[in-house]
Amino acid sequence: MAGAGIASGSVYLLIHSGSRTKRMPTTSEVKEQEYSLNPGRYVGVVIEEDGKTEEEFIEEIVAVNDELNRLNQNAKELEDVI
Repeated sequence: MAGAGIASGSVYLLIHSGSRTKRMPTTSEVKEQEYSLNPGRYVGVVIEEDGKTEEEFIEEIVAVNDELNRLNQNAKELEDVI
């Protein structure tokens, strides 16, 4: 279902898709973005803080990488059996 809404003095096309409402950029917004239709130019990104220090993050990445290497080795051993 589509409808028109008013925000900041501009008219936007709102598209309702399931539980989400998407706003289409206005012609002037697209022109300001040099006609780029890249969604990242129109949608904000929120970076959530996980509370880990850099050292904790690196430790976690190394542990996940070690597990991945172990699983890949197991997969190779199973391939050899098959």
